[in-house]
Amino acid sequence: MPTPLSMRLPEADIAIIDRAAELRGRSRTDFVREAAVRAAEEVLMTQSAIRMSTDQFEA
Repeated sequence: MPTPLSMRLPEADIAIIDRAAELRGRSRTDFVREAAVRAAEEVLMTQSAIRMSTDQFEA
C-alpha cells in the first residue's frame, strides 16, 4: 500500500514541475515520484561497491 509523502515547495518550483509533468503527459505526483526514485537510484548506484575476483575483472 502506498505511503503518503508531503512536501512544501515554493510556487515557482511547483510551476516548473507542473510544466514538465504536462510535457511528459504525467500527473504532478507521478512526475515527482519518478524523478525522486530515479535520483535515489543514481545515488545508490554510485555508493554500491561491486566485488569480483581478478579473473572476473579481467573477463
